[in-house]
Amino acid sequence: MVKASKSVVCVFVDCAWGARHADLAQKYQVKGFPTVVYTDSEGEEVGRMMDRSPESMTQALTNLAKQHGPSYR
Repeated sequence: MVKASKSVVCVFVDCAWGARHADLAQKYQVKGFPTVVYTDSEGEEVGRMMDRSPESMTQALTNLAKQHGPSYR
């Protein structure tokens, strides 16, 4: 999972308190916390983390990096 995660940039956005970042929560239809949304470099959603097992996360990160990453190795 560590190797796969090197191909992405993680951004934490706290939407839990009041109207803070409500625009992002609405854009990505966040209904509960935590919600993990994968986006491309333009901010368009390309996937969501559904299964939080290390194996599933590694596979998702690897696939997304291959599909959307400019320099996947």
